[in-house]
Amino acid sequence: MNHLVFSDADFAGDKATRRSTTGIIDVFAEGAVSWTSQLQKMTALSTTEAKTIAASEGAKALVWLKRLLSELLSDFARRTPVLYIDNASAIKLTKNPEYHKRLKHNEVRHFYVRERYLNDDLGIEHVDGRKQLADLLTKPTECGQFEVLCHEIGITSEK
Repeated sequence: MNHLVFSDADFAGDKATRRSTTGIIDVFAEGAVSWTSQLQKMTALSTTEAKTIAASEGAKALVWLKRLLSELLSDFARRTPVLYIDNASAIKLTKNPEYHKRLKHNEVRHFYVRERYLNDDLGIEHVDGRKQLADLLTKPTECGQFEVLCHEIGITSEK
């Protein structure tokens, strides 16, 4: 059984505060077991920063569920869950500690995801924007795409 987490953010989507919305979907055994959609606590200065903030929140959710599942399923502790991000710059920032010169303003707490990655607590992979399940929680989605993403998280619509 795979444990996958999808994290995403819209950049400055809230028109009043210009804050971004973080969306996280935690998928286990082909169904969403946890999800969140919330306004970020600070104003991100770039898309990369907004996606990095979302990835850090996704990593926290992933680590928490991995600990829970490891207690319930004895062989689960040996597995490495995967965090899916659809932004190449955020992935590079997470995987490479040297890639930070232009983003020194990011708060240290948002590098939690890098620490978890470097400790092999989680994997980081790119996901195509059309397959980013967390889009459901961050932005309006075209009807056909909405149905595809709902099916991918285990919600099927009756026709």
